[in-house]
Amino acid sequence: MHLKLWFVLILTSLCLQAQAFDPPEAWRQFISKAVNMLEEGQQDSANAYIAKALEQTDNRSDSVRCYSTLGYYCYKEGLYQEAIPIFENAIEFHLDTLEETLTAHYYRARSLFLLGETPKKTLDAYRQSIRIADKVKTPYTEYQKGNSLIKVGQYYAKIGEVERAKVCYLQALEIGQRKEHQHKSLAERCFIELGIIYWVELDFSAAITHYHKALSIDHIKPTHRAHTYDRLGETYTSLKKYEEALLHLEKAISIYQASEEEEEMLKVQASQAEVLLKMGRYAEAESLLVEVFTAWRNLESDENTREFAKMQLVAGETYLAQKKYDQALSHYQKALQAVVKDSLGLSADPRVHPTHEMIYAENVFQDGLNGKGKAFLARYQAEKDVQDLQTAFSAFTLAMAVDDTLRKEFSATSSKSILATETHWRTGFALETVKLLEKETGDSMVDTVFTLLEHSRAMDLYGTLIEAQASIEEGIPPELRTLRAEMRMALSACKSRWAENDAVFIDSACALVRHQLDSLDQALEKDFPTYHLKKFQFDMKRLAVIQEKLKEDQALIEYFWGKETLIGLIVTKSRADWKQLGKSTEVAALLEKLNFAQYTSPAQTAQPLYELYSRLLAPFGSLPKHLILIPDDSLHHLPFEALLTHPPTRAVQLDADFWKGQRVDKGADYLLYHHQVQYAHSATLLFLNKKKETKGSNMAVFAPTYTATDSFQHQQIESWPGNEAHAHKLAELMNAKAYVGPQADSTTFVQHAAQYDLLHLALHGYADVENPLLAALAFSSADGSKGIVNAATLYGLPPMQAELVSLLSCETGAGQYARGEGIMSLARAFRYAGANSVLMSLWQAETGQGVKLMESFYQYLKNGMDKSAALQQAKIDWLADADGISAQPAQWASFVLIGNADSIARRPSRWPYVLGGILLLTALLLWWRRG
Repeated sequence: MHLKLWFVLILTSLCLQAQAFDPPEAWRQFISKAVNMLEEGQQDSANAYIAKALEQTDNRSDSVRCYSTLGYYCYKEGLYQEAIPIFENAIEFHLDTLEETLTAHYYRARSLFLLGETPKKTLDAYRQSIRIADKVKTPYTEYQKGNSLIKVGQYYAKIGEVERAKVCYLQALEIGQRKEHQHKSLAERCFIELGIIYWVELDFSAAITHYHKALSIDHIKPTHRAHTYDRLGETYTSLKKYEEALLHLEKAISIYQASEEEEEMLKVQASQAEVLLKMGRYAEAESLLVEVFTAWRNLESDENTREFAKMQLVAGETYLAQKKYDQALSHYQKALQAVVKDSLGLSADPRVHPTHEMIYAENVFQDGLNGKGKAFLARYQAEKDVQDLQTAFSAFTLAMAVDDTLRKEFSATSSKSILATETHWRTGFALETVKLLEKETGDSMVDTVFTLLEHSRAMDLYGTLIEAQASIEEGIPPELRTLRAEMRMALSACKSRWAENDAVFIDSACALVRHQLDSLDQALEKDFPTYHLKKFQFDMKRLAVIQEKLKEDQALIEYFWGKETLIGLIVTKSRADWKQLGKSTEVAALLEKLNFAQYTSPAQTAQPLYELYSRLLAPFGSLPKHLILIPDDSLHHLPFEALLTHPPTRAVQLDADFWKGQRVDKGADYLLYHHQVQYAHSATLLFLNKKKETKGSNMAVFAPTYTATDSFQHQQIESWPGNEAHAHKLAELMNAKAYVGPQADSTTFVQHAAQYDLLHLALHGYADVENPLLAALAFSSADGSKGIVNAATLYGLPPMQAELVSLLSCETGAGQYARGEGIMSLARAFRYAGANSVLMSLWQAETGQGVKLMESFYQYLKNGMDKSAALQQAKIDWLADADGISAQPAQWASFVLIGNADSIARRPSRWPYVLGGILLLTALLLWWRRG
């Protein structure tokens, strides 16, 4: 190392002392030869050539080349810290030599990245190289621009910003496929990187397509070809097509073996062992791994890398599958040792976990800790050592703490959703461990259970609401909050266009919007440091705090849907308890018998509704009047109000009368008759928002009409008969502003939605399970717009003031389920935008029934009832007059309330006081005149 530094210093000195100047041809020849020598590792020869070059030049342009050459040598030798100032010296000569300055920026950025410098510093360096490339269009600068775009894409992919990564890869791909100067290596790398992105997004078909596109490129480097076969093996493994996976991995191994890339070959062999493990061929997997580790040691390869850690994880899983617990724990610990911060180290004892200071934001930590937890748990079950149980629990909870670290770094919703899924499963293991600890110690751990459940709930939504609240509390000017909201809306619109057009190439303007948003956030972080800290605070409410906030007549019931077991936790003012409610598969089978979106007779639904009540609520015993339910997984689709609290004694006899439209037996004892029901994303979120005072005049009702040309997803949209009359009736009842017909257009809604305390939207709505961002509400068309407002736009709205948003629309509570986060629906988008509560629909319902329910609901709301009580009474009124089909849950149970259920606190009108003041002044004036 000292010899290398001495070499760099000598060459730098020679650069600064260069005096003479000869024709540039001689300079270029010497530099070319020097670079070749440096790349071949012939330092002495390179030194001589560079010295000759410097003897012949004092030109600024050639000095840039000198510094670039020296910097590149340091970079190739791994001397990144030394390379950076040398590249910066080259950059100081500005743009006299664009190509060399571009190279200096590019490799300075690479050095910063490899040193782990701040994202902003690294990305700025890459962007500088891209900007320089745009100033002069040559094959070389275009190639380097493509390189920079790929590196920026890799950075975004690393932090979970997959959409932004795609933008960069597709821009680089466009450069690589230009006919005038094709850079096939760029195209090949882009196909591989895009394949990786699609694999992360679980779109395995698209991943395989892109990998094969990379393999189809002529003259692909052997190592790149082997890497692509390795990726194909990984993808087929994900598809559980293990034979195909082994076939492609064998191809990769053959190529690496032929090119003597032994380390890479060993990594692929470890992947082979993982496939054998998944196939249940444990002995073969173990034997192969022993060979791999022996060869790795013989090569004296680095054992402090992420790749080596992943190999150790495979070994841990292999030994755990064979119940060889000590060997499994040893390998899991070696995996963690491989990636902890070198200066801190980690004990080889598996009972010792890394500390928070030792943790990098790498998934290998969660996998290693999770593996240790599973191994200790399995060993406890075999040997009944309580210490193993306690160590397992600490491993699981530490893995969840690492999730928190990652969550702060990720900004993409898709990546957070993936992380939430992993956290959810870790929570399941931790709960299993807690149950065993309670049995061993006899002590209640309900506080711990509550914390675990809250930790796995709606963290993405929580973070968004915290950020909005922090921006207001910390005094960020309204104009900056509005500017940020507008940027979010612009970015959402870009994402929406990508999805709608299914474009292969994404417009770079969207990347510019994202860059502008990043720049604004960096400025806010600098000027409002407390805001930046607050928006990353995940202050989970403690059980005692929740109990203090609950009223005497309230019970909060939170569910956790595990791989095997359904768990329920109940919290009241004076009680907290949790129970295992049976197998989740059995509950799923009962739910499958219900199809609320279609008319089903009592004989078909009654028994499942009673059995679900017996499993989900009856185990908790006597319940107070007001239930706050936090569902999980398939329970998100269940309207609990429709559960039957007693066995259905006359369901079969009623079946014939039901279809004839006869009165339904009042013995159908729905939960609705006994309890008010509301839903929440988490207990912490429920009490996050402060109650907002509202006044009836600050309510808006939107009731659009549609023309014959209005359509959505190739289907014509038809107006609802009587929709305008419904809007005017509500406006009169609540003293609200009515936007009806053409006035209820999408532009008006987007511009004014944030200013209202109450919003009622009576319109068509559409869920999108495949792409939640495309779930949409249909407003009136205006100014050439389609009138469609999708979820992507709602996510970008300025912070809403709404205490309540009522959606008289189909499927506003339906959508794609994200484990740990809930249903990604239109209702959720309004919660993101800041609404305290949302009245939503779980499925398609008849318009007339919805109108009747809503009008009754608002009447009770105006009379002072809280939201859940008003909705309960509106549904009871409906059932009192219902006959036959209209009495079925399909007609009245669709609409449910999520979020805050408090009554609408109506500020008293000022007019009585004004009128009283006028009368008083008039009386005083008359008295004065008489006097």
